[in-house]
Amino acid sequence: MQGKPVTTIALCTLLLMASTVGGAGAEGFNGRVSLGYGYLTHPIGLTTERAAGYLSQRVWLAQQIPSGESLFQVGYEGMAYQFGNDTHLGSLRHGFGLEWFRNAKDGSQGLSAGLQWGLRKYDTWYDLYNYQEGYGYFAFKRFIGLRTQLRGYVAVRKRIYGDLPEESSIEPHGQLELRHYSESKTTLGLRVRYGIKKFNDVAASQVWETLNLPSTSQVAARLNFAQGVSDRLGLRGWFDIRWNLDDYPHYVEADIFDSPILDRYAHDGWDAWAFMKILTPWQIWLEMGVGGGVHDYGSLLFAGAEGGLSRKDEILEFTLSGTRRLGAKLGRPDLRVEGGWRRQDSTHYIYHYRGGYFSTSLAWRF
Repeated sequence: MQGKPVTTIALCTLLLMASTVGGAGAEGFNGRVSLGYGYLTHPIGLTTERAAGYLSQRVWLAQQIPSGESLFQVGYEGMAYQFGNDTHLGSLRHGFGLEWFRNAKDGSQGLSAGLQWGLRKYDTWYDLYNYQEGYGYFAFKRFIGLRTQLRGYVAVRKRIYGDLPEESSIEPHGQLELRHYSESKTTLGLRVRYGIKKFNDVAASQVWETLNLPSTSQVAARLNFAQGVSDRLGLRGWFDIRWNLDDYPHYVEADIFDSPILDRYAHDGWDAWAFMKILTPWQIWLEMGVGGGVHDYGSLLFAGAEGGLSRKDEILEFTLSGTRRLGAKLGRPDLRVEGGWRRQDSTHYIYHYRGGYFSTSLAWRF
């Protein structure tokens, strides 16, 4: 596998595995450790790239501190990926957070807030995209009657790219969700999200030649559905639609077609998924899913053999996963195996592909 040894994550993983299997742990201390392997036919979604396998490691630690009717939580999360086949996609992320929770004793309402800081570093070729990130949020939830819940949050994310200051941004956003739980084991939900992303370094207006600092915004809505058929069988699905309110920043000049790193604000369109989950006699939870969607990148142009080309993707995907809890001798880890196949038909040949993916992981909780 390509990439530098991620010794910090590996050391934490070994220590936590030992404490989990041995039953050690302080009061109010929680954690999760996972080790995995995966394979991607198209790691970054280009038809010309090579398939690659990867190793993944993840550590999550949290110390809970009660204080009257409130609960404080201090946490750390580390994630590491090492890719093969000279893809240079290996990365390491550290995140630290402080959160506050206050919930009613009967569970009818709750408040929470938090501050988080993260650092992500890539191997070799992609280290230009290393960044630091700060995130703050305030959230609430409240039951309206016995079976309807209203929940939401407001948040702001600030991301700083040291070597690419034009990518640095600030993103205020918020979300409201209404859920209804019926006696027939049916759950219906409606979620609305709004966000603004502003590239707040003066380099952004220079690179993309705008009079003011470039920005974009988006509204999204999602319908959720879940139905419990029995104790061993359940159905769920969702339909998500997004509207861009502003063009995504970009630059076009002769044979140069440039934009910020593509993210959820870069396209509008829709996605839909449906899943069926069943518990087998061998205590394995199997979940089968099918989904698809359309992503339209609007006025953005992407480099092609004959100049700039527009892009609109039509997606179809199938997935199958299974999870099972293993025995006490191993510390009762959760084993998860997932595989799938994705077809993406695009108006731009570079993003037109078919391919599968596979992953497996072991996760310990304590």
